[in-house]
Amino acid sequence: MTLLQPHLGKGHTLINDNWYTSPCLYTLLHQHKANAFGTVRKNRVQATRMEENLKKGEICYRSTSNLLAMKWHSKKDVWMLSSVYSAVLMETEERDYRTGLFKQKPSYVQDYHSNIGAIDRVDMIVSILNSVRKTLKWYKKFFFHLLDLVIYNAYILYKNSTTSKPKFHEFHLALKKDILRKYPQNRTPVGGRKRTSEN
Repeated sequence: MTLLQPHLGKGHTLINDNWYTSPCLYTLLHQHKANAFGTVRKNRVQATRMEENLKKGEICYRSTSNLLAMKWHSKKDVWMLSSVYSAVLMETEERDYRTGLFKQKPSYVQDYHSNIGAIDRVDMIVSILNSVRKTLKWYKKFFFHLLDLVIYNAYILYKNSTTSKPKFHEFHLALKKDILRKYPQNRTPVGGRKRTSEN
């Protein structure tokens, strides 16, 4: 709620994953004139119980005046919670190879994937050149993850402000080289055998 403070009361929509989604949070956001939707854990406290056995493509839902809880079966059951959508199925661009008809999905499942996909892409790109190592303590891991995100943001800004369009790994390497040129360090080896000549 602290992070959202500047955006409350303006009708913005929050999209989040099942770690944060809860009826309490969504009700509170609705009271502050903010919408929200996202996946929800089926065992979340206060979550609506939907025990129906669904076939592929089927939905079931429960609703109040402000919230919609929905279960949709794709390859597995997906639970969603929303304060902005209704239980409507929309055609997608994918075809069912057996029937030849366009597949149908709940409208906000499509919106969830198209919006949260941007976050997944960033995580995937940053993970390629991940600075985090297993041996680090949690706060060091957190610091280096933030550093990776800052570097990726710098890459986006660089591409938008210049005509040069390097790949992310090229930008990452060039940035490291520039930092080492600007802030060189004369390192002396610690422990081990003494070197007889300098390399």
